[in-house]
Amino acid sequence: MERPIKSNLRLNDQITASEVRVIDEKGEQVGVITIEAALQLAHERELDLVEVAPEASPPVCRLQDFDKLRYERKRQQEKARKKSKKQETKETRLSPNTSENDIRTKMKLARKFLEAGDKVRILVKFVGREITHPELGEKTLAFCIDEVKDVGEVELAPAFEGKKLAVTLRPLNVAPKP
Repeated sequence: MERPIKSNLRLNDQITASEVRVIDEKGEQVGVITIEAALQLAHERELDLVEVAPEASPPVCRLQDFDKLRYERKRQQEKARKKSKKQETKETRLSPNTSENDIRTKMKLARKFLEAGDKVRILVKFVGREITHPELGEKTLAFCIDEVKDVGEVELAPAFEGKKLAVTLRPLNVAPKP
């Protein structure tokens, strides 16, 4: 899925100012010249005239290869996207009758997920007549939350989703994403 790079830069004939400040391909100032002279200079050097600061008076234009600029920006965007970490939601399932030691083992894994920057969703699944004692599930979730409170905090409070009681925890050191 390739997204086009948005370019709000004007180039060559799209520039409407009568005079522009021109910077050549080496980064040196040519000076303030008419747009016709700047376009002629760009044509002679086989480059594009790119408006980089349209709000300046006069607007600042640079002599450069626009395709190369677009390629470099695309590479920078790809590099930034690769570096960014996507936050995942990991899930742990329990029952209201799960023993304390088994819960501690599951919470060690949840702790690793939270330290890695991922969210953790803890589900307590009620089977059969266990649903008549929701306080057991709430007690289990409270114990789970207490086990990882130093690395995670409650993002979504415990709530029933059908026959499952669920809570979502987020890492303490990572700001919540909108």
